[in-house]
Amino acid sequence: MKNKVFVKKIIASIATVCGIAIFCCSLISCVKEKDYRAVFLHNWGVELPENMEKQFSKQEDNWGHYGARFATFICESEPTEFLKDFEKERSENVSKHIDKALSEARIKIPEKYIPDMSKDYYWKYYCRKHLDNQEYKNPVDYYIMLYFTDDMRLSIYQYFESNEIPKL
Repeated sequence: MKNKVFVKKIIASIATVCGIAIFCCSLISCVKEKDYRAVFLHNWGVELPENMEKQFSKQEDNWGHYGARFATFICESEPTEFLKDFEKERSENVSKHIDKALSEARIKIPEKYIPDMSKDYYWKYYCRKHLDNQEYKNPVDYYIMLYFTDDMRLSIYQYFESNEIPKL
């Protein structure tokens, strides 16, 4: 009889610890989601302009650091200095990659935030390799930023631990 009570207490303790851990992970995820600029600066060393308002951001629901993330901002005025390193010519490869990536991502993006690749945009792409991770065949992290000139909208697509390097 004492063994059953002891086992029930152990199970209840384990369930409580698991519940607290899940709650803490959810809370941390919410905090990260709210401070997108700080997270982007930490992950990429890129400071996003202050004159932007976040409209939408979402990342894949997973327990790791990997997967897709997408965000959209509206700029109050054109961030000229920020855009100096962006490519000014449209790219068919960028358009195809964004369309494919967003359609395959495990994140639901409302239609109004999906980039309209038929409009004029500037773009910037950055990729880094994980040379020390042989288990996953040297995955890459990358981002593509799109700045739409007509409505001063900045869209950012990121992917962490991709096994494919985009050919842009």
